[in-house]
Amino acid sequence: MQQVPPAAMTAKPDHGEEGLTTQEAQERLATVGPNAQTPARRAAGLIQMLLLFTNPLVIMLLIVSIVSVFVGEIVNASIIALMVVVSIVINFVQTWHSQRAAERLRGQVAPTAPMLPDGQ
Repeated sequence: MQQVPPAAMTAKPDHGEEGLTTQEAQERLATVGPNAQTPARRAAGLIQMLLLFTNPLVIMLLIVSIVSVFVGEIVNASIIALMVVVSIVINFVQTWHSQRAAERLRGQVAPTAPMLPDGQ
């Protein structure tokens, strides 16, 4: 945890070394809102999966698969397409699990700071 010296905290002109009074804190809460992180916005699952198709390697493999179909290599085209789909599904599942784990960790960690009300 980082320690901030009192002189650095009072470098801003909006409060003194004794901190905010209860009234100032309530006014700031009313005007600015709570000092809390906003939750990260995530796209819907289908959109997340479709965005995985924008990977340049995936696009290149899909183009190679389409070219293979036109050349008559249906088996090769099918294998390449299957590899792309399996890769996308695995990537999506791993990303989904890691996002859920990060959300659970965020819920368990509560950033706190000691305070002395009204400079006491």
